[in-house]
Amino acid sequence: MFKYFAYSRVLILFIVITIIGFISLWIAWAVEESSSNNIVLLFISKTSYIFTFPFHYLFKEYLNGELFIVGVLFNALFYSFLIEAIWIIIIKYLNK
Repeated sequence: MFKYFAYSRVLILFIVITIIGFISLWIAWAVEESSSNNIVLLFISKTSYIFTFPFHYLFKEYLNGELFIVGVLFNALFYSFLIEAIWIIIIKYLNK
């Protein structure tokens, strides 16, 4: 399984997921602070729940305030490894 594992792909996924996650959280904050009815902004703000799962739900009492960003980074790292593992499984399945 580690034959197909690429740390560079995980790093790129981590950066992309982190950027998308922070944009999603920023838009969620903006929608909560205003009375926007824009359907696209509302949809993007709802995706912030995806980027705060699973670490913010497992460690809710610890990831408040200043550690909120740490939780988002752990979630992005988790998702990047998860996507890489799924990608490896797909590659191994297609090479059979």
